[in-house]
Amino acid sequence: MVSSFTCLPQKGANWHFGSGAALKFASTGPTVVDNSNINTSEGCATMSDEKGNLLFYTDGVTVWDKNNNIMFNGTGLRGGSSSSQSSIVVPAPGNFKKYYIFTSVQVESASLQREYCYNLVDMGLRGGLGEVIEKNVVFDTACSERLTAANNTNNTDFWIITNSIRSNTFKSFALTASGLSKLPIISNIGDTIDPGIGMCKVSPNGKWLIQTFTRPNGLGSAQLFTFNASTGRISNPIRLNSIFNCTYGCAFSPNSNRLYLGAGFNCAGNPINTFIQYTLANPTESFIQGSRTTITINSPSASLFVGDLSLALDDRLYLARVGQRLSRFENPNDTGTNLIFTDTAVLFVSPRRVNLGLPNFYNSINLPPPSIKIEKESCLTYKFSFPSSKDYSFNGIYSWNFGDGTIINTDSIPIHSFKRSANDSFFVTLNFRSPDNSVSVNQQIILTLPPKPIADFVVNSNGCINTALNLNSNSSSANGGIIKFNWSLGDGTTSSLAQLNKKYNDTGIYNIKLVVTDTFGCVSDTNSISVNLNKKVTANFNLQGAYCAETPLQMNDSSKTINTTISNWKYFWNNNNSFTSTLSGNFSPIFAKEELYSIKLVVSTIEGCISDTVTKNYFIYNRPTANFLLPKNCVLDVSNFINTSSLAGRSIINSYKWDFGISEILSDTSILTNPSYKYTAAKSYPVKLFVISNQGCTDSIIQNFTVNGAIPIAKVSFAEDPVCSGDSVVLQNQSSVNFGDITKMEITWGTNLSIDDNPTRNNNYKFKFTEFGTPSTITQPIRIKAFSGISCFAEIDTIIVLKAQPKVNFIIPVDSICGNNLPINLDQGKELNGAFGIFSYTGNGVRKVNSNEYQFIPKSVLQNTRAAIKYQYSTPLGCIDSITRFITVLPFPSANAGPDRIKIRGDSIIINASVVGAVNNILWTPISLVNNPNILQPTVKTINNASLLLSVNNNLGCADTSSMRITVVDPIKPPNSFSPNSDGINDTWIIPNISLFPNCKVAVFNRTGQLVYESIGYNNPWNGQLNNQPLPAATYYYIINLSPNKPILSGWIQIFR
Repeated sequence: MVSSFTCLPQKGANWHFGSGAALKFASTGPTVVDNSNINTSEGCATMSDEKGNLLFYTDGVTVWDKNNNIMFNGTGLRGGSSSSQSSIVVPAPGNFKKYYIFTSVQVESASLQREYCYNLVDMGLRGGLGEVIEKNVVFDTACSERLTAANNTNNTDFWIITNSIRSNTFKSFALTASGLSKLPIISNIGDTIDPGIGMCKVSPNGKWLIQTFTRPNGLGSAQLFTFNASTGRISNPIRLNSIFNCTYGCAFSPNSNRLYLGAGFNCAGNPINTFIQYTLANPTESFIQGSRTTITINSPSASLFVGDLSLALDDRLYLARVGQRLSRFENPNDTGTNLIFTDTAVLFVSPRRVNLGLPNFYNSINLPPPSIKIEKESCLTYKFSFPSSKDYSFNGIYSWNFGDGTIINTDSIPIHSFKRSANDSFFVTLNFRSPDNSVSVNQQIILTLPPKPIADFVVNSNGCINTALNLNSNSSSANGGIIKFNWSLGDGTTSSLAQLNKKYNDTGIYNIKLVVTDTFGCVSDTNSISVNLNKKVTANFNLQGAYCAETPLQMNDSSKTINTTISNWKYFWNNNNSFTSTLSGNFSPIFAKEELYSIKLVVSTIEGCISDTVTKNYFIYNRPTANFLLPKNCVLDVSNFINTSSLAGRSIINSYKWDFGISEILSDTSILTNPSYKYTAAKSYPVKLFVISNQGCTDSIIQNFTVNGAIPIAKVSFAEDPVCSGDSVVLQNQSSVNFGDITKMEITWGTNLSIDDNPTRNNNYKFKFTEFGTPSTITQPIRIKAFSGISCFAEIDTIIVLKAQPKVNFIIPVDSICGNNLPINLDQGKELNGAFGIFSYTGNGVRKVNSNEYQFIPKSVLQNTRAAIKYQYSTPLGCIDSITRFITVLPFPSANAGPDRIKIRGDSIIINASVVGAVNNILWTPISLVNNPNILQPTVKTINNASLLLSVNNNLGCADTSSMRITVVDPIKPPNSFSPNSDGINDTWIIPNISLFPNCKVAVFNRTGQLVYESIGYNNPWNGQLNNQPLPAATYYYIINLSPNKPILSGWIQIFR
């Protein structure tokens, strides 16, 4: 789709600013214009028509027309040329000829009223030179120097945004075709700014608003807000962490993802030639603050002030350098490290001069021009409108030519349906004219219809009627996906699926067709493929033989074909069993158990034809299990055979055949269920049983049957004799027979009989007689009887001597005991049977006091130990009984009240007690003598000598105590004189009670500070000498340190001679 424009709106193409400075912009850059009459130190505004022709410019006080003459009624506007944003020009919505000039006044001027005003210019007057038809209409008070405008999202209206002085109040006034709203949208948001010097600008995409401000004391910054171009609401303030003391110029990048700040021009301490860039791709405050990049430019014009920053039509960012030049960033959409800076982008010749300000434009003035907008209704139907850019909205006369021979359409938004042609391309032409003929547009585009989708599919057929055809659409569309499939399957059926499996009932030729529709609604041509199906295979089989489990049966294939040959047979039945062959469909299956078997067969041919599955059900019956019990007989007995054959399931055994192993005698057989036979010789015979079910299923078994001899011998041996009556008597079987095996043993233990029907030689038999403790021994009879059959046996008698057996009990007095408890006596063991003997206690912590006394000593066992104590009783004949009990030794605390202490009367002392181990409770007694009886280091309050007891216990109930003594003495009062003259009276310096402080330090100095005496402890009182020489009578000074926690004593002492 190709578009060309004859009308390129460039309302921001002309700049008039500073002192006679002017530029004409094109997409390649600016050209200097030398005839401007503007002279402003800061704010200004310029407006051009859609073709980039100058209409007028203003400094907020005077308006000049396109010929640089003062416009009619164009003086006395109430803006201020020293206001940073003194004016801004906005087209009147819905009117091509009228423009609003909004003004603000500089805050430094006390003579001007602080009011925002608007003025209305009609460019249809004065031969296109324009006239100010309304002037100085006040629409807001408390004016600051901040004034900006932004497009409404309805693509027609504007928001006029003001910022009240010394306030955080922003007001958004809606400018519509009806005029300027008197009820603004008020946003009280962000910091309160004082004074009102600075700027406000809205990003080209209408989502951000930046506010800069400066203060006379050099403190200043900038705030970033979220702007809602639909509601006019301002929100989400971010106080930017700028490095500047104050900020003046600001601008957004063309893509609105970068924000630029420039240093204020009158702030002390601001860095020279430095800018700040923020990235706005992520709207969170942490991201924006973290994206700050400092940009330092290497400029030979470093001494020049930097004023405003502004975007131009060429998408470059220009910087006002106070003097004769403009600088610029060539690629403001890039990050700071990739920015290209041109120091002298534009150079003016004196007297033309750049001051602080650049023209103030509304946010979207540099956005792309309008074009025809096309919206697809369907594949061949489209809706057209003009313009498509959100920054323009035209009312006028429309003439649409769709290039397909249809009549001209004069709708503003026509909907037109095309018919496909040879190349499906059409020249669509629009001629537009405004009602007053001030704007005309002639624009043409080439509309190419989307191509038809291609219906495509492949049929892979082996010609078999049995095989379902896999129909898979490979259709495609250059417009997007396929959304509709129309299949005609050649047998009168259809489908709308993208993929399907189609199976036909009869042989023949089938013509399959496909038509598809894509996401644009475009329909393909019909694609068709013919398929010849002439081959067929039919599976069949039957099962022969008795239907018995675990028996090979015969499976016979009876499948049939048309125009093909079977190459593979595959059978399936219960539990995922299968049989596959490429040679034949006949085989011998074996089925594991009785149940109904669903047997399936699928056959395939060499071409890949696959038959339908044929299923047949057969009930398979269990085979019987032949079995019988062998009698235990000797040659004198008649042998009775017990049949134990079984058959589970639906059938029954109805026939038995026995062979007793006498092969030379044909009559030695039977058909009875449980037959009998009398053998004549002791030997082994092979006995066979053959069984048949009522379904013809069979089984057989052969067991070797031994006919035992008639002469058994009974014999046993004792493992131990005599035996303690508390133990079992053990006999070892040593019985035998002249042929065969012993079949049964009977043992009579006194009066108790035990029988073993399956005896083995050397087998042990155990029996426990009644336990006794007196007399010392008892003799018991034992009878042994050995059998080799029912009628053949032998027996013997013997005795066993039993010894008295002690029986003990031991109940320990406690389950647990504290580890610091006193020993406990062990006398709880008892012998219960009255047996004579001796006892003992052993174990961890057990101590033997004398021959009959034992104690358990808790302190000899580790804490948290479970100690085992064994009580044992022994008879003289060696019979023993014992029992073990356990006692847990609990952990206990260990208290230490500390050493005895000396306390000076009137003083208090802290007891330094300690405890090893965990404790729950602490108690000092007497309670009245301490400040807190429940802590380890209480303060003592007594005035008399006293003893204190420390008691502690833990959560297990274990306790300990410790005591200490406190001696109370009068305060130490050293005498202030003595007379060391060897008369036996006061010859030494005696200090009462100082001996109670054996580690005290005593030092004496003369008047000059010389140390004349020193001692640790005061066992030998000072005798007034230094180095064994008498000191002169004089006044001396002492320092006494009784102990680390006692105050130091100091004073003077007089020696008399």
